[in-house]
Amino acid sequence: MKKVAVIVLAFALFMMAFTVAPVMAKAEKVSVAGLSVITGGELPDDFRAWETEGGTVHARGGVALSISRYWIGVSSVPNPALNPSYVFAVRSDVSSNNNEKTERGVSLWKSVMSYPATGTVQGTFEGVMHVEGDGSLTTMHVVYQGTGMFEGQTMVVSGTKQSGQPGVIEGFLLTR
Repeated sequence: MKKVAVIVLAFALFMMAFTVAPVMAKAEKVSVAGLSVITGGELPDDFRAWETEGGTVHARGGVALSISRYWIGVSSVPNPALNPSYVFAVRSDVSSNNNEKTERGVSLWKSVMSYPATGTVQGTFEGVMHVEGDGSLTTMHVVYQGTGMFEGQTMVVSGTKQSGQPGVIEGFLLTR
């Protein structure tokens, strides 16, 4: 009898675990490709820049403005780059360290991509982009979290480009 009671109790606990556990929708991984063009920048009143011994220039508080176009469901930017799925206005708060002797630099861009690029914002993707450059090539990587119409979505993108050229970004979008 004791054995039956233990089995019934174990079964009851097992069933309870399934009834109180949150129901999670399975994430779908979709390819994305993007094209980003810096359109301007700002140096707000709290902007600071200074040079340390060895030729490293540190900057805090700069702002970069850009437009990013994303194609969902493709692994590379189409040629010609027409009809993107989304066009975002991007504002990034930038902090950087650049060694002028080696032309190597590292920066963090706290970015908010707002959709649509003009008008009332329906959703954003927000993340901190890690950017490295060596004077000729720039690489970047970011994990964005969605809000508004993009709530619950995560976009992971990376790219490498020649300095001064538009950034080609590739990765994936996790949706629920």
